[in-house]
Amino acid sequence: MSDVGVKVVVDDAHLERLSEVADMLTARGMRIATTLEPLGVILGEAEETSLGSLGEVEGVLRAEREGTVRLPPMDDDIPQ
Repeated sequence: MSDVGVKVVVDDAHLERLSEVADMLTARGMRIATTLEPLGVILGEAEETSLGSLGEVEGVLRAEREGTVRLPPMDDDIPQ
């Protein structure tokens, strides 16, 4: 399988233990790129097949594949 970008949202009860949640995610194969402590969000990469396992970590509200946003090419006729 291939690696995908992963966004993990931590529940309110575990916000003060974000680093512990991150350690548990790492133990399940997630490679953490960024931890957004004020938001309770952890970003990184993992195998797509591990998303379910990441969602089962204590303190995780939701683990999901990151989406991609694409803007249309610049065009004078289309306001941006």
